[in-house]
Amino acid sequence: MHSRKEVAELFKVIIENKDMNIFQKKILLNEVRKLKSPDEDRWVYRTVVWVLGAVALGTVAYPFFSAGAEIPSGLLAIGSAAMGALAGYLTPNNTKARAEPEMPPPPPSHNQEPPAPPAE
Repeated sequence: MHSRKEVAELFKVIIENKDMNIFQKKILLNEVRKLKSPDEDRWVYRTVVWVLGAVALGTVAYPFFSAGAEIPSGLLAIGSAAMGALAGYLTPNNTKARAEPEMPPPPPSHNQEPPAPPAE
């Protein structure tokens, strides 16, 4: 995987190149886009949100389309897990805001001399 900076520089070089036509630039930009890390891929996020949303809605809609009015406990657990995963996935990740506080320096050590060997 390449860093964001490297990919951005490649985008800039391709866009500013006067020797290529627009179709060649489009093909190259699409290939360079694939160099990004998977967590920057927009289709991954969309797919996860759609699947988790469908599972959660399916759990809620199950009693309306089935003969029984009660949701089985296994399906309820899957739906609850999907809702929790969806909420966690859509919540912004502020890792800088949650940085652990710095630990205080360790107390000064008491430099004591080792005990003298027993006299014979």
